[in-house]
Amino acid sequence: MNYTITKQTPRNEWRIYLDEEVTNERIIYKGHKLGIESKHLSEFLEYRTEKSTGKIFFLNYEKVKDTVDAKDIGMWISGYGNNIEKILEESWSSLQSKLKEKKSNFRKITVTMVNI
Repeated sequence: MNYTITKQTPRNEWRIYLDEEVTNERIIYKGHKLGIESKHLSEFLEYRTEKSTGKIFFLNYEKVKDTVDAKDIGMWISGYGNNIEKILEESWSSLQSKLKEKKSNFRKITVTMVNI
């Protein structure tokens, strides 16, 4: 497995490839790891929303061991819609740290969405 799964739904899966050419999947983002815009981050990072309070929870990828537990509040970075940029960056930073464990000096990434 030469990719990392960042988000999963019953029908789709978002994958990140490090320094690799991918042509057979739908590409969401292709480029430098530091050049990603927040509209792309919000598409492939795992998040939850709490309708009653308006809170948004983005996954802290460093704290995930095997599977994502929606009930474990320690796995999530919380915030509100007015500071979504900050929590997006925190979640992306935690994912980059996790990716560095796989390959320490990557520069380019390719994010894809696959029907499963």
